[in-house]
Amino acid sequence: MVYTREVSGKELTFGTSGKLYKDALVMYDRQTRSLWTQVDGSVLQGEMKGARLQPVPAVQTTWREWKRLHPDTLVLKKNRPVSGSPYADYFTSPHRLGIAGTQNPDPRLRGKEKVVTLRLGEEALAVSLNHLQQVTFHETQAGGVPVVMVLNTGASNTTGVFDRRVDGRTLDFELHLRGRETILRDKQTGTQWSGLTGQAQRGELAGRQLQPLPHMVNFWFAWVAYNPRTRVEP
Repeated sequence: MVYTREVSGKELTFGTSGKLYKDALVMYDRQTRSLWTQVDGSVLQGEMKGARLQPVPAVQTTWREWKRLHPDTLVLKKNRPVSGSPYADYFTSPHRLGIAGTQNPDPRLRGKEKVVTLRLGEEALAVSLNHLQQVTFHETQAGGVPVVMVLNTGASNTTGVFDRRVDGRTLDFELHLRGRETILRDKQTGTQWSGLTGQAQRGELAGRQLQPLPHMVNFWFAWVAYNPRTRVEP
């Protein structure tokens, strides 16, 4: 998850505490030394107790896809080349949950099943990535907001999650094209929309933009540990 660093008018800077909470990284802010969770941006301990970081929309994708969409992107270059991941075996093992033998806290899904998740207000939602691979997109509601989740299989399985409202009107979609990016067509106007960027490409609403919503692609066991009342769809 990506968050803004401003809380109650104060800009914070963060570091890694070296601690874990429910198998997720714990951050600290250098201004008050409060401890913050990575998954939901809330404070576990310290002066800022009760505060929560505001999530902002972000995309989890490959460098190739991001560079194609945003060729002028600036990149933080590390001093040494990075090859592979030290967690490669952990990612591929279906039975290893966390680092200390964590048990799946909710049997509705397999612990290591990947889910596309979001939290709007007090409502948390999870949709299986396997389901999205079968249907390409999924329409629903969360926190009173009409939502569409889109899987772009041609763009390294990059997901997009968007608010379906434009000018106060809720759009309903159908699949138009699977390619480098998924193209949806709304049933109200016939406009074609990018499932990667949420931008209207052709039709009556060309040039308009669906509002991206903050979301995560996560292991089920990790998400539900923080959000036990999550609604699972379908």
